[in-house]
Amino acid sequence: MDRGDSITLTSGQTKTKAKVVTVNQMQVFEPEMYFAWFYEGSLWTTYLGGALMVFVLLAGVMFPLWPPTFRLGVSYLSMGMLGLVGLFFVIGILRLIFWLITIVVAPPGIWIFPQLFADVGFVSAISIAERTLS
Repeated sequence: MDRGDSITLTSGQTKTKAKVVTVNQMQVFEPEMYFAWFYEGSLWTTYLGGALMVFVLLAGVMFPLWPPTFRLGVSYLSMGMLGLVGLFFVIGILRLIFWLITIVVAPPGIWIFPQLFADVGFVSAISIAERTLS
């Protein structure tokens, strides 16, 4: 570690002096140098995640050995997800056709579902919709 000049930090009424510390890429071990230990914490979540991955992979590989009711349920779930993806494509095509018609009839056109394929999460999409409505 390299210690730089001291700086003054203020937080409300409190003033604190601190030194800027940077990681030195050239690591030399001498008595007058400063050293830092980076602790990553407990690794139990890493072990649990690894065990879960092994379990999921084994369950996927052993799919032919599953009971018939489980396999039927998985097929229904996969068909449902395929239908949902197909619905998104149909909505995207229909909104494009609607926009092309309205751009001719009423320029600049009406764009329905403008956030349909936006790369945002559910909560962000709700906040975006609230801002556009207000």
